[in-house]
Amino acid sequence: TKGRLVVAGYFLTSVAMMIGLWVNPVGRRDFAVADEILPHPVYGAIGWVAVVNPHDLVETVCGLLRDAHDDAARRFSRRQRRGDS
Repeated sequence: TKGRLVVAGYFLTSVAMMIGLWVNPVGRRDFAVADEILPHPVYGAIGWVAVVNPHDLVETVCGLLRDAHDDAARRFSRRQRRGDS
């Protein structure tokens, strides 16, 4: 829950992934568990994932962030070429 994440020393990373790369697991999840990639509690249905205090997964999370940044840069470039705002 939101209240459990507002704790000194906790760090939440959220990343938008390409649709189809993440399938929401069935069942209840504890979104305050550290170092586990989970669907984002609000935006998971549209491809976002979240990780609280990534430690062992830091390289994986960095890779996801790089991929998300590259995807955003490609979308921006494509929109600039088309003249979209």
